[in-house]
Amino acid sequence: MVRIQILGGPEAGRVAELGPGRHVCGRHPSADLRIQADTVSGRHLELQITDQGSVRFKDLGSTNGTWAGGMKVTEGEWFSGSELRLGNLKVKLLAEEDIVLLDEDSSGGAGDPTAAAEPQLAGAGSEDAAIHARAVQEAMSGKRRSGLGMIALLVIVVGAAAGGTWWFLNKEEAPETTAGTSPSAAGGPVTQVADLIDNHGAFSEDSQALWSLSSGLSFSGNCLVVGKGNRQQASLAPSFPMEESGLEFSAQVQGDLQAVAAVSWGQDDQEQALGTWCSEPLGSGPAVLALPEQADWFQLRLWFEGEGSLQSLKVVESEAKPQENSSGSRRTVQFGGNLRYQLRDQWLVEVRGFGATWQAGEDGLSFQNQGGDQAWLEVQASEAMIASGPFLVLGEGGPSVPSPGLQVENSPGLLLGGQGLRLELRGDSTLRVRGADRSVRLSDLGQLHLRWNLNHALEQAATLALRIESAARSGDHATLLQATSDLLRDWPLKEEEVEKALDFRRQIMVEGRQRLKDLQVEMSEALFLESVLDMRRVEKAARSLAASYPQTDIEPAALEVAELLNQNAEQVEASRRDQQGAYLQSLQAALAKAYPLLAAFLEERS
Repeated sequence: MVRIQILGGPEAGRVAELGPGRHVCGRHPSADLRIQADTVSGRHLELQITDQGSVRFKDLGSTNGTWAGGMKVTEGEWFSGSELRLGNLKVKLLAEEDIVLLDEDSSGGAGDPTAAAEPQLAGAGSEDAAIHARAVQEAMSGKRRSGLGMIALLVIVVGAAAGGTWWFLNKEEAPETTAGTSPSAAGGPVTQVADLIDNHGAFSEDSQALWSLSSGLSFSGNCLVVGKGNRQQASLAPSFPMEESGLEFSAQVQGDLQAVAAVSWGQDDQEQALGTWCSEPLGSGPAVLALPEQADWFQLRLWFEGEGSLQSLKVVESEAKPQENSSGSRRTVQFGGNLRYQLRDQWLVEVRGFGATWQAGEDGLSFQNQGGDQAWLEVQASEAMIASGPFLVLGEGGPSVPSPGLQVENSPGLLLGGQGLRLELRGDSTLRVRGADRSVRLSDLGQLHLRWNLNHALEQAATLALRIESAARSGDHATLLQATSDLLRDWPLKEEEVEKALDFRRQIMVEGRQRLKDLQVEMSEALFLESVLDMRRVEKAARSLAASYPQTDIEPAALEVAELLNQNAEQVEASRRDQQGAYLQSLQAALAKAYPLLAAFLEERS
């Protein structure tokens, strides 16, 4: 039998007993050791207890992790007298020496034998002595321990004797204050605004272990220093409960740095986040972010671009609420640049970012950038949306599927989903798109339109499809190619129309390349014969071919043939003019000798 004490949260001081076997610890009602704390997952930790009382632990993929000595751990041996932290809640495996009977004065009276039997933690001084005694007893006994276990015990002895600290020594801590108070200089509580992230935005030594930093970030004093680079991230491990629907962020930002709070949120009965929304850039005043009503808890990440530092980050509650719009089975929830689109109670698309506010219209929503060049949006499609049809990034040559490393310049926008779920996100001006897995980031923002009424788009696609068929029948290759390019770039809504257009294009491209080869052969013959007449004929045909295949590889190749023929024809013509002039001069000289009167007459007439 082992005893585990909860050291924080609403059940602080509670002691639970567990016997040999496997036990699950967590927030879910089915857990063997149920712990009512927001940072503890439903199935957070598994304990394996032997008949001899040794305990091994294993993290079960918890949201906020299991921590020991400021380090995130996944499994190991849990020694008596040491602590583990589940999210930000500490639990201690009590040693025999840690449990003492309450005396009558502390039990509330001698007449309450039940209260007198309750276990309680010993003081810090007796605790050090107890652990020291246990270590000596284990070392002197005949029981064999693993090498690492013995080393750990020896470290406890040395650390306790020297007054040092070690992660499984339970040092005496200052009393915890309530969420809305802090101790005053006189010892009494004073009211203050509660920091929802437990002052971890002060970036003190005690908090640094809870932050995961990308390679360009570092701590210096009480600052988070950001080196120059593209987007970098700092993630705070625990999740925190929400009472209100809004959060207000404040921080001091130095340097050429854009810092944005990225808030993931979820419901009490779920460990998986439902979504992620972003605040306005930090540092220029309070940045307010309202979250959907499903947000019972939140986790915080900081996204950085540029170079500088951030300090004194605080998060407090706000009464701000997101805007909701419903039309039939469609529902949108938005705040700032953040948007969540649902159909029949199933979320399909999430947009996060800043720079403006989404406004409802007749056939969708519009977004007008007011954040300048720094504004950006991220668009993410749900699995249900992608299952209904592809997530496509529109661009020259046809659409692309989002993937890491994808870069599309001058994109008209996005097409998402299929069947009755299809949406389009289109800009009045072209966009710069960077891809990720099932999501993209948009920049160079102007005015955007998210539409679920695609009648206009379908009409444009149908018009182009008719133009392509007409051009194919008339042999107007230039019109066919241009219409196909427009269809692929802007309106690839119907797969059958796109495939038909591509078939037409493949056919005429085969014809064009064959015609180019024929002209190259005719060019060689004309150059060999120095036939100016043939050169001019082939040149004209090559220029006509180039005009019929604009913006294809055939166009520059055909123009090269035409230019080469033109240059050679001009050289041959100039050479022949020179030869003719020389012949006339020699003829006139001969006439002047033989027939001077005739030569004079011809010279006068010329």
